[in-house]
Amino acid sequence: MNNPDDVDVFRSPAVPTAAASSLWVLSYLADGHSNVELSLTDVDGKSTIGVLGIQKPAGPAEALSYHYALPGVIVYASDVPGYVFIRPSADATYPQSYTVRIFSDADGDVVPDDLETALGMSASLKDTDADSVPDVAELSMFLSGASTIFDHDGDGTPDWLDQDADGDGISDGVEAERDSDEDGTPDFMDSDSDGNGIPDSVERGDSAAGLADNDADYMPDYRDLDDDGDLLFDIHDADRVVPIIAFSAASSVEPYIAQAGMLDTNGNFVSGIARQGGTVVLKGAHFDRFGTSAVLVAADNLGHVNLDRSFVENIVVALADDQTTATLSSDHAGSTNLFLSDGSVSSNILGLTMIAADAPIVSEISAVRSGSSTVLTIRGDHFSSQTTVAVNGSEVSSVTLQDSTTLVVTVPAVLAGGTVSVANDSIAGNTMDFIATADSSITVELPPGSPILTSQISVISSSSTASSVDSQGNAAITVTGGCDYVIASAAADGDDTLYLAALVSEDDAAPAMNSLTTATALATMPLVSFGGLSISDACERRDEIGALSAVMTLRDLLSTSLADEGVLPDFTVAANQAVLSNAVAAVSDVSPASGTSSTKRREKALQTKSDAAAGPTITPSEQYDVSVYPLQSDGKLTGDVGISNDTQAWYSVRIVDADSGKC
Repeated sequence: MNNPDDVDVFRSPAVPTAAASSLWVLSYLADGHSNVELSLTDVDGKSTIGVLGIQKPAGPAEALSYHYALPGVIVYASDVPGYVFIRPSADATYPQSYTVRIFSDADGDVVPDDLETALGMSASLKDTDADSVPDVAELSMFLSGASTIFDHDGDGTPDWLDQDADGDGISDGVEAERDSDEDGTPDFMDSDSDGNGIPDSVERGDSAAGLADNDADYMPDYRDLDDDGDLLFDIHDADRVVPIIAFSAASSVEPYIAQAGMLDTNGNFVSGIARQGGTVVLKGAHFDRFGTSAVLVAADNLGHVNLDRSFVENIVVALADDQTTATLSSDHAGSTNLFLSDGSVSSNILGLTMIAADAPIVSEISAVRSGSSTVLTIRGDHFSSQTTVAVNGSEVSSVTLQDSTTLVVTVPAVLAGGTVSVANDSIAGNTMDFIATADSSITVELPPGSPILTSQISVISSSSTASSVDSQGNAAITVTGGCDYVIASAAADGDDTLYLAALVSEDDAAPAMNSLTTATALATMPLVSFGGLSISDACERRDEIGALSAVMTLRDLLSTSLADEGVLPDFTVAANQAVLSNAVAAVSDVSPASGTSSTKRREKALQTKSDAAAGPTITPSEQYDVSVYPLQSDGKLTGDVGISNDTQAWYSVRIVDADSGKC
């Protein structure tokens, strides 16, 4: 019916009494529309007095809809006897189909009185067995046909008359109508409310003080997937009430996750990220401690698990060759934490960033400096014409899409390195670091009298393959990151051995490799390797370092050994080792800590604390004896730097950042 003049009339013969009848109109729309355009009125079209309104399909109405198999139930209730008119609204746009049931319902619980009487229930009480679960809820599974069981604990008393319908020792009033494991059976009828394979009768505990809650998360164990709060679900946990207290660290025996990431469409491994609903790849060591399988725990938060499956999941994974894969839920967002466990042994915890399923990702970057620009070739997947690229936080306008897996980006600046991030409109992808390279060349200067020929030497930098040296001593190299450590190896007696070395900057007009550059590099690289000096600062301070007395002594030792024997000195010999150690110590004394700006790269303010002896007499010939060292008081650094030669103190200064005022 969709004509406002097409009115259906129903008559309720009941007279209002203490046990009043109710008219229930249950309507559903045959064409699947969700908007109901029906109303109950009197003969004049006015809303019927006593109409309680529309109740959507939930609670009592749901039970009745199951009973009468009526989809899309809408319930109108009226205690008004006489005639009731049902008509479509004036603006009804489609046919309205509905079904009407009229029955006596003294307690108004939507269960007909005659049905309650037949089942031994009270027609005047909404909760016959006084267990705090309404009669209609206790009947719903049976009436709807969802279950043929009406006595879940098999004790001979039907659920609607039983105060502990599932017989688990927890009253229906406590378990209530919730469905903790979402299996379609409410907790008061479910003997395993959380679906973890452990009966509620076990998880409820034996404490007279109340229900057991081992992890004190205000979720009783019978409803908690993880009773001890260690993120490993009870069904996998060897001891569900004792949490994991130790996770492994990298060692020679313990299982350890070294990397977690994903594969792009070209099969390239991308560490640190995975797509929502996608496959994560774990690589590590000693996975065999678990046997052939383990449980992968993926938790967006390291707090309590409770029952939020979008928050944490446990996945049984197969292990092979210290690697495994698993498909994570699409509900993970932002970041998640991963670890492997078998209930007794657990790996370390490793973080993973989750990105959208259709987000662009970067898996590989090659960056080459060319003139005044830097050209980046970015490989990954899900690139499109909508993909934007930011380099060092600034969006780049020159982006060329070659295909869905390759972008070419030109940055109008000479970059040593930085970070790249990508996005498709508002869908952010990942961020990846890059180091730029530049083509250059270097001249190998052999020590006079060297038995090694240029044809026996090959040169290699950190990002290039070995390059041969021509007859003039020149070799092509690639400089990475603005400054690079370049070595020359000599093929003597069939073995390649380190022969010369140099720190090379991309700005060098004519870089060379000789005994002095080798001494400078050998004295500096230990500090670079162990974080005492950045390689960029090392490049900027090469001349200063090469002028140090201890470094020049090392140079002389190298020149003699290379000329006489064609190899570097044997540094296991105590005397040679002392020369190298003194050179490294000298560089350490004059070098800023790694991560700080050198004086050549950032202006500093020098505050003189005290002059030393009046009229210092340090002469140019004594300049190599000058020492620079941090001053201490009571074993603690004062922030001052002392400068002296081997005979007298010169002065002390405090080096202060001109912007922040900090030492």
